[in-house]
Amino acid sequence: KYSIPMGLCNLTGAFIGSHLAIRKGNRFIRGLFLLILIGLIGRLLWDYIR
Repeated sequence: KYSIPMGLCNLTGAFIGSHLAIRKGNRFIRGLFLLILIGLIGRLLWDYIR
């Protein structure tokens, strides 16, 4: 039930991510990674405090 949509989303994300990495370069990917990491840490802290 969920395997085909999840597989398609995984394939699409990998395709977009690899093209962004090639076009924008290492600095863009590092910044995006840090932004996502800060967001995840913030959410964990928010859930811990509440």
